[in-house]
Amino acid sequence: MQARARMSKLRVLALALVAVGGVLLWSGCPGRPASSADAGADDSGQPSADGFAPDGSAGAIGGAIFVATAGLERPSFLAAVAPAGSQRLIGPERGSGYGLGEGELRFMAATPDGTRVVARFTGRDKRTHLFALSTDGSTAAAPVRVASGGYIDSVVLSPGGRELLYVDQQHALYRARLDGADAAAPRLLATVAQPAQLERPRWASAAARAVFEIDVQTPASQTAATIHAVRLDGRDGSGTGLALTSSADPGTQHRVQAVLGGARLVASLGGALWAIPAAGGQRVRLTPSDRYAALVGVAAGETQLVVTLAQGANWPRSIALVDTAGASADQPDVLAGPFDRLQAIMSPDGMFAAYVAREQGGSTWRVYEVSLAAGALPVPRAASAPLQAQPYLSAFSADGRALLACRNADRTLLRIDRPADATAQPAVLFRGPASQQGCPSSIRSSPAGGGIVLFNAHDQDGAWATFRVAQAGGAAERLFRGGHVELLPSGVVHFDFGFATAALFRTVERAAPARLTPWHRASIDAARLVGDRVAYHVAGDEDAWFVVRVDGGDRDAPRQVTPHGAGGADTLVTATAARLVLHARGAPAGARSLAAYALDGSAPGSAQVLAANATRVLVAPDGVSLAFTSASALYVSTLDGAAPVRVIDNITPHAIAFDLAGKRIIAADDQRVIAAALDGSQAATPTFVASEPGVYALDVAPRRGRVLLTLATLDTAVPHPRTVLTARLSGANAAAYVPIAPDGYLLLDTPELAAPSSKRAPVFDASEELALVRGPDGLYAARVDGSRASAPTKLLAASTSYGVSLLSGLPLSPAASGGGAWAVLADGAAHLVALDGSFAARALTPELPAGAVHAARWADGGRVLVLHHDETLYAARVSGADAAALVAITASSQRVGTLQGVTVDGRSAIYQRLSGSDRSLMLAPIAQAGSPATPLSPIDDATETLVGLIP
Repeated sequence: MQARARMSKLRVLALALVAVGGVLLWSGCPGRPASSADAGADDSGQPSADGFAPDGSAGAIGGAIFVATAGLERPSFLAAVAPAGSQRLIGPERGSGYGLGEGELRFMAATPDGTRVVARFTGRDKRTHLFALSTDGSTAAAPVRVASGGYIDSVVLSPGGRELLYVDQQHALYRARLDGADAAAPRLLATVAQPAQLERPRWASAAARAVFEIDVQTPASQTAATIHAVRLDGRDGSGTGLALTSSADPGTQHRVQAVLGGARLVASLGGALWAIPAAGGQRVRLTPSDRYAALVGVAAGETQLVVTLAQGANWPRSIALVDTAGASADQPDVLAGPFDRLQAIMSPDGMFAAYVAREQGGSTWRVYEVSLAAGALPVPRAASAPLQAQPYLSAFSADGRALLACRNADRTLLRIDRPADATAQPAVLFRGPASQQGCPSSIRSSPAGGGIVLFNAHDQDGAWATFRVAQAGGAAERLFRGGHVELLPSGVVHFDFGFATAALFRTVERAAPARLTPWHRASIDAARLVGDRVAYHVAGDEDAWFVVRVDGGDRDAPRQVTPHGAGGADTLVTATAARLVLHARGAPAGARSLAAYALDGSAPGSAQVLAANATRVLVAPDGVSLAFTSASALYVSTLDGAAPVRVIDNITPHAIAFDLAGKRIIAADDQRVIAAALDGSQAATPTFVASEPGVYALDVAPRRGRVLLTLATLDTAVPHPRTVLTARLSGANAAAYVPIAPDGYLLLDTPELAAPSSKRAPVFDASEELALVRGPDGLYAARVDGSRASAPTKLLAASTSYGVSLLSGLPLSPAASGGGAWAVLADGAAHLVALDGSFAARALTPELPAGAVHAARWADGGRVLVLHHDETLYAARVSGADAAALVAITASSQRVGTLQGVTVDGRSAIYQRLSGSDRSLMLAPIAQAGSPATPLSPIDDATETLVGLIP
């Protein structure tokens, strides 16, 4: 059974064999490996690619590389035209955003004609929006919103590129048009009941259907899948539509491999391939029932399929042709084999198949090709001389005149010329440096410039980069440096303390540092990245804030933002593209004024005083507005130069919070919890949410209209046997609060909300129906409406609630975890938990040795948790594969001071080395445990401190 499940999984990967010529699409989102694989590819030692190809159809986009920046920053979307290396902004500029505040941006797909791309934006409120952007830049200032909802995934464009299918977090399938006509009301096609999951939608346009698979976990922890179809007009309602396969059919994992003519599916059932009408009807078996078949591709005319056949996962396999009408089901046309190692790909036009196999009884390899043109005899022809090391076929070139391959043994990119030549040796287009492990990846071919090849590999300094090389050969040119997520170099900004002077530097991994500022006469004690600029404070006699560009263009002439003595490092509240806000002490003694300065330095001697004496200060989730208390009233400033708005009269709050929908503010004082509109219209008449003393923290679920209250003690003026309550923001139950969990439970994440720049993700699931709480015996998920207060869902057992702490409040990437997930430290070990029950609590580490966990960071797209424990860095995979033993990233002989962060591509940890007087910043690879760390910049007599990652 394990072999069968493994075969089925690899058959899904076989679809990635069909390379799309004429374009490189470089995505920030995980996708299928760029290298192709057949049923036994992982047994043959084929590497997992470092780069990923997008899931959508690419088409002929003329060599453009579309890259969405990602992370909790202002979004932008760039197109880099590879032949010229130029860049074009096709989405809103960084800083202006999509009108939705901070969030995460991902490139999802491109239309076949290359005129539009689809971008996915996920905001801090966990809502997802799909936008259509014209690649000529004409919609950069006004992107077209296609759809909105909970977390959206599995975006698939229609063959004509005018519509798309997508799946939301509730596993509902929708259809929407790219012109935005359905943005407010996309067409619901299908839904499934949890815990089943709707996965892998496809278009079957000629049958007026969408097809998809429903995955269900079996009692044996395996995945069973069936195939379903629904009408594109939505007439099937909100169910699962027509079941094309069932659990009674052969095998447990039924997977769609291709759609023929937009009407028939090629599907894998029990190891064999079948043809199934998308509208229902008689199915036809296409391959023998006693052999495992993996689809390589569909031949031109769609009357034949190229497949590999084997008796089992580790058995020798053959390459064969089968008829799509089923005429050769029991006697396929075997072209060659069996081989103990076989890997194959298909040309995009379906006219050729190519494969590489080890020669019988020997240690050499050979590449073959087969013509599938009408009237041609499909006889394999040797396309290369015998090769000593195995090459992995990646793609046909865009012009069809060559095969592109990579070779692990010497880290090379190869070109194998066509037509087939049994005496020809492959031409070497690129050889990676010794620091590179294995093949170049994300290999794509473009017809631009007479034929170029684009790929990712290490440069001579060991940094990951994107290259191009002429298909005819020659020196490879580095287009840009950095990880897969970012277009621009994945650098870090750090500042250096000298003996009497200091300056800001930018270093790009191991490259020489670039100075961004002049050498100041005193230390630089704070810095903040703001878009493409850095605001920083110089201590000592200067005692002022300055701003410079991260490209170093004004390094000798920084703009002074504040006058001398306006406020130091500990006074920074927030910085936007326009303003710097400080909470500084002044006169009278002890009073702290709240003042805003123009970040462009146009008026360093003056400021807008928002409040002469401000006490509580809270930055809104959008990062560009804030609330503060002054003279027994609560104010909100939008930081746009307008006067602050008085939103609540006569209050000195203990806790304040913004409604994440951006419409209201909630405050708690000694006797009550109240809410008011941000426009000041309810200043004298706020809404009473709860008449509750003792509230010291708030959490807000705006879409559910709920506020969660955490009490300081159980002995209050209005006694309650529970400490976590929920109340309606409308005030409808202001005298009747609902507990959400049994006695003794505390909300897990309750930081000091009145602290400046308190910007965090509430500890809710994506739908805001569940909250994370802790109790005397472990961790629980409780419903925010109180409907399951007596029986919350236990997520993780622990010896004491005080032994449970949150390692990271940011949910993992759903692609990595299947849903929102948190890392939790319980009973001395790190665990992964999910509120929505998408997976059981998962141990990530064994019990940690004595000592404290000082910091934790997500890396590699949320697949790895990096822990700073005692004086060592450890890595734990979210799969739980390392739960039995800690994996040390840094050597025991090297003390780690502070884990500062991870690089932009999430592959390296940055930390401060403690060795005598040496406090330099170090870069340690996460995936290569124990590998030597390297200094980020060898600056003499300097202590380096990380400021942040360059967006």
